[in-house]
Amino acid sequence: MASEVVTQLRGIVGADKFDQASSELVDHWIDKGIGADAVDDVFMFMEDHPEIDFGSPGALVHFIERFYGPAYKHSLLASLMRKPTPHTVWLLNRVISAEREPRERGVYVSLMQRMGDDPSLAVAIRQRARHFAGLNDR
Repeated sequence: MASEVVTQLRGIVGADKFDQASSELVDHWIDKGIGADAVDDVFMFMEDHPEIDFGSPGALVHFIERFYGPAYKHSLLASLMRKPTPHTVWLLNRVISAEREPRERGVYVSLMQRMGDDPSLAVAIRQRARHFAGLNDR
């Protein structure tokens, strides 16, 4: 059975103004006390709907980044391993930019490089990963 968050996200897929609909939905979640347990649902929604313009970064990203930390990073990495999307690759770049611990940062950079070279991924995903990893010169 789909969670309340998943059901609500599915309900705004065809919204004329996705940015406004997602912002209203996030406000509703905050009012209801929905928290970190929704992060995985948001990532799975992004995986299922890579064609949606979520914004830069958009209400859903603002919501999930409220829970930034080890669990958030784990959820992002799990999403990238299942089905990277242009938006989740971009989110990995945000994690790389924010990471100060060299070893952990190296893990994220390595993943970005691997995605840039992975022929099994869509061209758009590889191009975005290559851009963020600085591999465009190769």
